[in-house]
Amino acid sequence: MCNQVLAYRYGVPKRILQKLHDYRLSFESATKDERLGKIAENRLQVCENLIRYATSLNLGAVESANEFKTKAIELHDEGDRLINEVIDRGI
Repeated sequence: MCNQVLAYRYGVPKRILQKLHDYRLSFESATKDERLGKIAENRLQVCENLIRYATSLNLGAVESANEFKTKAIELHDEGDRLINEVIDRGI
């Protein structure tokens, strides 16, 4: 989903933004999970930054959008590290 949103450089369609909101909901209940909670919380933060990116981009605030994009990418990379830790420890 991250790549799909970031592929738009001049405005994110409303249907994609709605999918992102729906995608975000799938992580909310998982935040309390003992093993996967940190990953779910990370993915929620990624979604929040992507939503802010899309909203800023759609409003024409390109600098602000780029800040949210950078933060979303950093968080996504951190989430990948968390996922690898869980895999290495075994689920």
